[in-house]
Amino acid sequence: MAKATRSWLELFAVCTAVPCALAITLAMITLAVALAVAQAPTHLSNHSLGGNNTFLGMVTDSECGARHKAESGKTAAQCAQACLRNGASFLLVSRDRNYLLDGDAGRLTRLLGRRAKVAGKLDGSVIRVVSVEPAL
Repeated sequence: MAKATRSWLELFAVCTAVPCALAITLAMITLAVALAVAQAPTHLSNHSLGGNNTFLGMVTDSECGARHKAESGKTAAQCAQACLRNGASFLLVSRDRNYLLDGDAGRLTRLLGRRAKVAGKLDGSVIRVVSVEPAL
């Protein structure tokens, strides 16, 4: 009788250990993929633009950055326009970094408060903007 009980216990242990090991392995793989995606660069090299890079982020101003004052009653674009009139600079807020934007103010103003794809040459923390368009 003791031998039969032991066989069932061994079978139970194996049948529970295998799914647990598979679940832990799957969780580790999922975590590794999530970390790799989270650390992906927010700019992509684009050699077809003559040495320029493409950056993704929100076009805003250097005064407020990504967080505009909610109590002002203005939209993000309106707040950024007011800050720009008061001397702030255009800013691209990406996932990992902020970049000052140097380029056509008219094109940048149309994208204030919106996600954009900016192509240009990176000079320190300043992007010399060649083109800017809404990000899809």
